[in-house]
Amino acid sequence: MGYSTSFAQLSTRENSENKYSLGTRPQKGNLGIYLGTGFKQTKKWIDEDISVEQLPLINFKYYLKDQFVLRLGVKYFKNQEDINGDVEIGDIAQMIGNKNESEFFLTPGFEKHFSNSNLVDVYIGAELPFGRNTNSIEFAERYSTNGDFRKQEQTKSSFVYGFNFFTGVQFFIADLPLALGLEWGIRGLNESHLEYKTDETYSVDGEIFSQTYYSTENDIKKYKELEHKKFNIESDFAVSISYFFKW
Repeated sequence: MGYSTSFAQLSTRENSENKYSLGTRPQKGNLGIYLGTGFKQTKKWIDEDISVEQLPLINFKYYLKDQFVLRLGVKYFKNQEDINGDVEIGDIAQMIGNKNESEFFLTPGFEKHFSNSNLVDVYIGAELPFGRNTNSIEFAERYSTNGDFRKQEQTKSSFVYGFNFFTGVQFFIADLPLALGLEWGIRGLNESHLEYKTDETYSVDGEIFSQTYYSTENDIKKYKELEHKKFNIESDFAVSISYFFKW
């Protein structure tokens, strides 16, 4: 970004004889931590009642030059549930199960800034998000009538990558090292390996059988082979707040 003389350094304020560790505007070599989310993602969190553990863990900016900024978002999420107990459902005597979910996502990108104003800053930029989602469910039950059992393991490991082109504006807040930002962008995401693989082992009168098949999340059909992927493009509007400091 370009800067006026009175804000040449993030740590210096011209209207005081003292020097502070924080100022009003970042420049080359400064860092910024920011929190932000798009309107559609926020709506999804609300509709699906997603916990805060699934929010991005860290987002930061680095001012490589006064008007050129590198940015990176990092997201990691993991959840595990275990079930083990004796039950009385029909002839089922015992049930054991566990569920694991994890997600790791990186979103590198850049911003090119144009304004020299200390109040309003306009920029354009791009991001290349990519990451992996994994899901696994293991389930086993034993029958009380004849000792037969059924064991099932379902797994999915999908890869996600895409692009995001955006334009934005940020408003610096008085003499604080803070800025409010608004962004509008067009995002495309490609998701591959969305199919679920199921390995099932069961017994009938003591004789053991096994099978492997594939399925999709909302389809009960069983496929011997399956490849499931999808691609979508959408626009979104995002709001962010940034906190700047010296390296």
